[in-house]
Amino acid sequence: MQGCRDEIIEIAKLFDEIKHDKVNSNIKQALEAIYNSPGKEISMKSYQTVVGNEWKLYLKRNVFSYHPNKDIITFQSKVVENYVQEEVLKK
Repeated sequence: MQGCRDEIIEIAKLFDEIKHDKVNSNIKQALEAIYNSPGKEISMKSYQTVVGNEWKLYLKRNVFSYHPNKDIITFQSKVVENYVQEEVLKK
């Protein structure tokens, strides 16, 4: 259960930083793209284009997960996906 709590804390910190323009606000666009896609995934190339030069940083923050076999980006977990849906996109 601690892992879920840690994921929620990490994504909450990330979005608090976005609100205060401390990080690339294109992250919200990437989250929206993943959330709104049929398979809840986007290509690595799309992710890099949307996020920009700091794309590696956000993979390390446990919000996104890279799947090299398919070259796609998804949410790190269902917990992250639910947080994005309820707290970030307000859907």
